[in-house]
This record gives sequence, structure tokens and C-alpha cells, in this order.
Amino acid sequence: DLWTIELIEMLLERAFNSVEIRQFEWAEAIYEQVLELNPELVEAYYYLGEAIAQQGRYDDAISCWKTAISYKPDFVEAYEQQGRTYQKIEYFNEAIACYFKILSFQPDRFDIHYDLGLCLTQIGKWNQAIEFFETSIKLKPNFVPAYGDLSYTLCQQGEIDAAISCWKAAIEQIRVVPEYHTWIEAWANSKDLTALLASRVAKTDNSYGKTEQNLSLPAENTLDRSNIESAQVSLIKPPS
Repeated sequence: DLWTIELIEMLLERAFNSVEIRQFEWAEAIYEQVLELNPELVEAYYYLGEAIAQQGRYDDAISCWKTAISYKPDFVEAYEQQGRTYQKIEYFNEAIACYFKILSFQPDRFDIHYDLGLCLTQIGKWNQAIEFFETSIKLKPNFVPAYGDLSYTLCQQGEIDAAISCWKAAIEQIRVVPEYHTWIEAWANSKDLTALLASRVAKTDNSYGKTEQNLSLPAENTLDRSNIESAQVSLIKPPS
């Protein structure tokens, strides 16, 4: 009824505000109240999973996203959160499965091709990783992290000249970061890849986004909150 819809809208707004000020336990409690009012509100499971994941309870968060997917099998954002979380806790095969599922819906996601490359390097599938890094670059030529990880992976395969060419190609894409440009150019010209990789590894780790963060690139949003705020009534109905 209208009263229930309005109450859910109010609760969702409070939950969003709680997340913004990092009160994740409070947000979790509110999302659970929302689901008591409407157990089939798919996006509420998604956001509940996010609030739980922020508290480090990854298994519970993944369970929420799986529930969301059970109601909405093409819920790409839920697959994405699962994949990122599996990758974070180093369940690489599970992350790979999630990323492949995303590509079945959105084959041109440069970031997902990149994540697949990262996960494949972690399980020693270097040639496959190279293919996904190359596809990521093809889809978004100015996505600098893919160049760095492709170069590293090529080095692991002994393709030093190809790795150097990759670094030089990266130079053309990072003119907005002069300091990084100078650093890469100096090492690429010297062909001292051992020192280059040692320096790079010292600044990064194996988790998604570290290279991106070091370059001060904007993070990608996963789910537009306005999708809920602009269509509350339709979200209250059970999914078809």
C-alpha cells in the first residue's frame, strides 16, 4: 500500500545517509527492516551486502548478492560485487567465474577484462591474462593500469621487448601525470626492466585498483543510487 511504499522510501534514504557517514551497522539494520517490509526488494539485498562487506563479513555479503541474483539473474552489479570481493579475499577462481558471467551480459567492459587478467595472473595463466589485458586496452586505450600489468605479465613470459613497447605505449596515455611519465620513460629507455618491476611491485599489491589508485584515476561507480530513488514504486513490486 502507499503507506508501506513511503515508509520504505524513508528507510532507504536513512540507510544511504548512514553509509555516507560510515555507520555501516546502522545501515545494515535499516536494510534488514526494509526487507522485512518487502522481502523481494532486490536492490535492498544488494545494498545490504555492501553494508555488511564494509564490516569485513564477506561471506554474509556474498550471500546477500547471491540472493539478489536469484531474484534478478541479470543483476550485473551484484555479480561485480561478488567478483571484487572474491578477488579481495583471493578466491580467484570464484572471481573469474563472476567476471565471465558479467561479460556474458556486457562483453565490452574494459574493467572486467582487466580484472580477469589480474585474477588469471594469480593462478599462473599468463597467456590468457595477456589476452584479457590486451582486450582491456583495445576497449579503452587510455586505461593506464592495463599497460602496467600487461608489461609485467609479458616479462613473466620472457617477452622483454614487447614489455618495453607496452611501457612506451603507456607514455602516450599518461601526459596528465608528468612525474609518472618521466619515471616510465627513463626506465623504458634504459631497458632496465628488473629495476622497473621491482620499483613497481614495491608500490602496488595484488588487489584490484591499487595501480589505478596510485595514478589517481577515478573509481568506477557500481550502481547508480538514483535508479532506486527515481523508481521506488516499481522496486516494491516482486521482480518478473
